[in-house]
Amino acid sequence: MNDTSYHRFVTHVQYFAQRVVNGLVQGTNDAFLFEQVQQNYPQAFACTKKIKTYIREAYDFEMSKDEQVYLTIHIQRLKGH
Repeated sequence: MNDTSYHRFVTHVQYFAQRVVNGLVQGTNDAFLFEQVQQNYPQAFACTKKIKTYIREAYDFEMSKDEQVYLTIHIQRLKGH
């Protein structure tokens, strides 16, 4: 695992957690990028979907498509492509 990828992931999760706590949905919901990561990184996207479900159920917070894209990319990097 690349240390840089790990630190970026942790930083992303920290800021995401702050947005969840504060109820701030961020992003433009770019459908094209969303479809691309869904198709190109199916395992990482499946993990993101599980996180999305948990966040929705535990915190009543809906993740934007952009947030799902970023999280999927970070997870994919941690997998080592």
